[in-house]
Amino acid sequence: MRVEVISKGGADIPVCQKWQARMPAPRVLKLRLVGLLAVGLLCGCGSAGTPAAPEDDHAIRTLVSHVSEYHATPKQFETLFVPEATPDQATRAKLRGMMTKLEGAVVDDAGTTATADVVYEVLATGEILGPVEWKLVKTGEQWKVSEFALPGESAASP
Repeated sequence: MRVEVISKGGADIPVCQKWQARMPAPRVLKLRLVGLLAVGLLCGCGSAGTPAAPEDDHAIRTLVSHVSEYHATPKQFETLFVPEATPDQATRAKLRGMMTKLEGAVVDDAGTTATADVVYEVLATGEILGPVEWKLVKTGEQWKVSEFALPGESAASP
C-alpha cells in the first residue's frame, strides 16, 4: 500500500492512494448528497398527517369502541356518526357479537379529519377481522365517523 502526503491549509495529510482511487470526485459526491436530500424531502412531504395526539387518540379509541357497544341503541349509535353517514339497521345488526378496536389513527395537520385503522374481534371465537379504514371528522371537540366500513365491504360515505 502506497501512502501519499497531501498538504491542505498548511497541514500535511497522509492519504492512501488505494482509498483515494475509490473516492468519488467532490462534484459527484455533492450531486449524490443533493439527490439523497431531495428523495428524503419528497418522501417526507407526502405525509397526509401525523399520529393522533394523546387527547385525540383517547377520544378516537372511545368512539371506535362505542360503535360496537351502542349498535343496539339507535339514538346513542346515531350520535357517533355525522348525520349522512349513520349505518342502517341491517348494517348495525352485523355488529352484534363483535367488538371494534382502534389499531391506529392519523390526524390531518389541521386536526379536523382523521383516518382510523379499525379491527373487529368476533367475541365468540376471538377471531380478528380487518383492519378496515374509517374516516373521521372533528365537530367541535367531538370526533364522529364520516365513512364506516365492515370487514370485507367497502366504506360507506355520504
